[in-house]
Amino acid sequence: MMSDEESYESSERLRQWTSESAMMKKLFPTFQHIERIMANKDYPALGNITIASNKFANERIEELELKIEKLENNKNYLDEKLFDNPYPHIFQDIKAFQFFELLHQNYKNSNKALADYSFIYRKMYEENLILETFKPEMFRSWIAKEPYSKDSLDKIKTLSNCSTSDKIIIYNNLKQEIYYNVP
Repeated sequence: MMSDEESYESSERLRQWTSESAMMKKLFPTFQHIERIMANKDYPALGNITIASNKFANERIEELELKIEKLENNKNYLDEKLFDNPYPHIFQDIKAFQFFELLHQNYKNSNKALADYSFIYRKMYEENLILETFKPEMFRSWIAKEPYSKDSLDKIKTLSNCSTSDKIIIYNNLKQEIYYNVP
């Protein structure tokens, strides 16, 4: 049987992990269950935790440690990739590109591609998120290629001809997510 000190250390490690990352709580709901067992909070009838219970809890903790390590490695890799602006000749910075990607995801299946992508280009251009040197013809040519494949853009409409209140609301909400981390 684990000593009280070992049990306390395991419980403290688990508590630290769960408090450090809300994402981990979402991904591993067993954290809270194991923590309750180890702390004996919700299970007063268990009395002293048996060796089998401790072994089970420690095995789960080790599994979760490995999963956390993999997630952290993946997150670090993704963070590195997300900080590289893949189109520095088009977008002001990585956030502008990420913002474009969100807009694209929102409008990619629209049956009004000309109006939607004209709005994206004009609004981002107006706000200097798309570089001044990247002209409408260049945008049309670029957006027609993979991974976007929007070749139905024979021209780019003016902002006044493609703006709607819905588009402005969507644009502003997605911009908030990228630039101000507001979900």
